[in-house]
Amino acid sequence: MKDFMNQYLNQISFGEPQEKDNLILVPVFLNKERAPRDYLLLDEALDIESIQVGEVSEGGSVNDLLVKNSGSKAVLILDGEELVGAKQNRMVNATILIQPESKVTIPVSCVEHGRWSYQGANFKRSEVFAYAELRRKKTNAVSRNLESNMSFASDQGEVWDEIDRKHDRMGTSSHTEAVHDVYKSYDEQLKEFIEGLNYTEEQLGVGVFINGSFICMDLFAHHDVLSHLWQKLIKSYAMEALELKGEKKGRKKEAQSLEPIITDLINAEVSDFQSIGLGRDVRMKTTRFLAAGLVYEKNVLHLVSFQGEEQDSNNREARNSKFEGNMRRPGLRRDNIIY
Repeated sequence: MKDFMNQYLNQISFGEPQEKDNLILVPVFLNKERAPRDYLLLDEALDIESIQVGEVSEGGSVNDLLVKNSGSKAVLILDGEELVGAKQNRMVNATILIQPESKVTIPVSCVEHGRWSYQGANFKRSEVFAYAELRRKKTNAVSRNLESNMSFASDQGEVWDEIDRKHDRMGTSSHTEAVHDVYKSYDEQLKEFIEGLNYTEEQLGVGVFINGSFICMDLFAHHDVLSHLWQKLIKSYAMEALELKGEKKGRKKEAQSLEPIITDLINAEVSDFQSIGLGRDVRMKTTRFLAAGLVYEKNVLHLVSFQGEEQDSNNREARNSKFEGNMRRPGLRRDNIIY
């Protein structure tokens, strides 16, 4: 798998960056011919009702959901996608390709600790993708659990703590402690922030820098996947940028370069595991970066990379300081919730 991933990474090239305030987006391309996409994205499948996502039972399980794909095409569910409804909102723990005409239980994290009651039998599509820091912490925990016990579980307590931190940092509140409500509170600011940020034809991915520091990189196998997800993704990147706005910026030249990250990942430790669905789940780790993805039939359907623990320590002081945003109102603390 390492040789395959290195070959893939060596085929990556970059385009001209886009800059908006403290956010820089670097277009990523792949110098390789690709077959047409033969799978659906989660939103597409939900729209045509070929897939249902619900609780695993009437009583439910916080970290598991049941997916039923009744369609003739596989469905790609992405790491960090949010599902809203049922007993509480969830975030998907890893990128999974659900085979046609199948049922599978998928690993998820709760992102709404203060609700455990039904809002409809099945989950609905969300216009929200988890922001990068939440995804990074979840990805790191899942990678650790895969190595130690072959589990796709996150650290649920860490996820809740991070959502609490985000509400505190952004000056928002939520009666059910939903990460979705942070986005609702900043809806107008996010719309204004992402206006004018567009993807480039044939672009397969994007590298994200805020204040000159690398935040994350999302890569896909087909450019129409990125175009379909573009608004969701850049909204999640903008949410990070709004939080860190006003912090000291790095040099622009450094901020535009993904080459050191790619070089580091080429030298990474690589592990792969049987995915929950089709294909192999891939994990990559260096002292500076971590990455996770899904490989199916010699195609990297998704690869996401973040700063590692050592690199991210430089940003923690900024993240833990108070953001002068909306006034925080008393919310329902998760310590008071009993399931």
